[in-house]
Amino acid sequence: MTYIKQEEMDKTFRGNKTTKTDRNDRAELIKKGFELFVNGKNNFEYDLKKENEAKYDGADSEASYLSKIVGINLIKTFLKYNKKTDIDEDKTYIFYATEGSGTVSSKDIYFENGKKVSIGFDVMNNPNTGELNNILNNKEELYKLELEKLEEIYHTIGNFTFFPRREIKNSSDIQHIHKNNNENWNKTLKYLEDNWGYYQFNGFCKFEEYIEMSLQQFYTIEGWKIIKEIVDEEELEKLLKDETKLKKLYVMIKDSTSEIYCKTYDKDDVKVINAIIQIRSRIIIMMLRGKL
Repeated sequence: MTYIKQEEMDKTFRGNKTTKTDRNDRAELIKKGFELFVNGKNNFEYDLKKENEAKYDGADSEASYLSKIVGINLIKTFLKYNKKTDIDEDKTYIFYATEGSGTVSSKDIYFENGKKVSIGFDVMNNPNTGELNNILNNKEELYKLELEKLEEIYHTIGNFTFFPRREIKNSSDIQHIHKNNNENWNKTLKYLEDNWGYYQFNGFCKFEEYIEMSLQQFYTIEGWKIIKEIVDEEELEKLLKDETKLKKLYVMIKDSTSEIYCKTYDKDDVKVINAIIQIRSRIIIMMLRGKL
C-alpha cells in the first residue's frame, strides 16, 4: 500500500501559479496519507522507497511527503508535551502550503509566535556506501546477514530524520557533513553537537532537545550502551513485539544528556545500528499514536 500516491499529488500541480484549491487538495492528500500510515499495520517495517511514496521531482525517499510529515509531527508532539509554541499550519507548506509558485520546500517551519526554522531530511545509515558498506563487504556469512538486514530496513521510518539547516553562511549543510564523515551518522551528530550555534535550531531549542524531539537518544553514549546489551536476536525480537517494554526503554533514555557516541564503526556496531533502526521505527509510531 502506498499512503501518498505520486499520481494523485502530481494532479495538484496544475500550472505555474498555485491556487488555494491546489494547496488544500495537496494538504488533504498528505494529511490523509499520514493518518493512514500512523494507524496502519506493520508500518514500522514499511519501505518508503519500495512502495514509491510520493515526493517532489528529484527528491530522495527520506524527503518524501510522508517522511516530512512524520518529522514535522514529531516536532509538533515535542512542542505539545513541553508546552512550547505550536506550529503555524496555515503557513507551513506540508500542512497547507505557502503562498507562491507551489514549489515544495522542506525548509521552513513557521511557529505561532512568529518565528521559523529551516529543516532538511536525511537517511541516517547507508549500507551501500561509506563505513558500513566497507564493513559489510566482508565475505564472512555473519556480515552478509547483517548487510541483508540493513538493506531490508534501509528505507523504513526509523532510518530517516530531520536536521536543522545551517544558519551561518560559511558552515556546511548536515548532508555534506554526513558525506564527509564517510556516511557515519554518529560522527555527523557529534559534529552537530559541537557546532550547534551554526544551525537554525539554535535559539529555538538546545541540542539535547533536538535529540529528544527527533528520537535519536539511542545515538548517545548511554543509549548506545543500552542497545548494545540487547542485540541478541531472540531478546531483540521479544522487545520489538512488546509495546510495554518498548515504552520502558524509551522512558529509560528519554532525558539522556550524555554526549553522542562517536567512533569509526566496526563489525560489532552494525548489529547495534540494525537494532536501533527497528526500535526507533516502533517508538516513532508509538509517539505519533500518543502511546508515549
